[in-house]
Amino acid sequence: QIFVPAEATKNVDDYVKWYVSLITNAESNAYVIDYKIMSGDPELGYTIMLIAVREQWVDNLRKGFRNKALAPKAMDVDVLSLMNLMDYAENVSELTCIVKADYAGVTLLWLTKDNLHALRCVSTLSLVNNTKEEAYQILAREIAEQIAVAQQENASVSTKSIRLCGEMASDLLFVEDVRAKLPEYQLSLMDSFSNLRLPIEEEDSAAVLSCAGAIGAALNVMEGV
Repeated sequence: QIFVPAEATKNVDDYVKWYVSLITNAESNAYVIDYKIMSGDPELGYTIMLIAVREQWVDNLRKGFRNKALAPKAMDVDVLSLMNLMDYAENVSELTCIVKADYAGVTLLWLTKDNLHALRCVSTLSLVNNTKEEAYQILAREIAEQIAVAQQENASVSTKSIRLCGEMASDLLFVEDVRAKLPEYQLSLMDSFSNLRLPIEEEDSAAVLSCAGAIGAALNVMEGV
């Protein structure tokens, strides 16, 4: 996340390329660059989310897909979409920890409005060769450990508010295991929001937990409608 000063708002693309070359000590064309304006205006400047990946790495990845005849149909943008969801649906002002627990992996992010303060991940390898009960207990312990480590490394991410979503959030056994490992925290499910009308049937609420990222991504289109 970087700030673009007012004098550079007319040429954001050029400023971003210059910034990347400055912090990487490399030519700007050595990186594939993308960004999203999060807040601000031309007179005061923009706060933007900047992403830069080495072009050589991207080319190698493309070659790998071509060699294996793979055609990706989607890309995972959970972090940005969850930020968008909390901003639009909750107007989140106080620091909140979001735990998105999917079978492919667990993502933890600490955010306030337009700001991502910390990001950590937990592997789901414990789901392999363990019973569901054993795997959930291991995952819950590792989630609690990552939350503790994040707060030790960065005092600014200290919060007692945790919102839980993802595929495993619809399994009561997993939810209770996480709650047991975090007794001093206020844990709630992300199946309802202050500013967003969603289905209230139990089956539909479970689907909302699994689709939080997709809902957040879709809200970019819906905003203002």
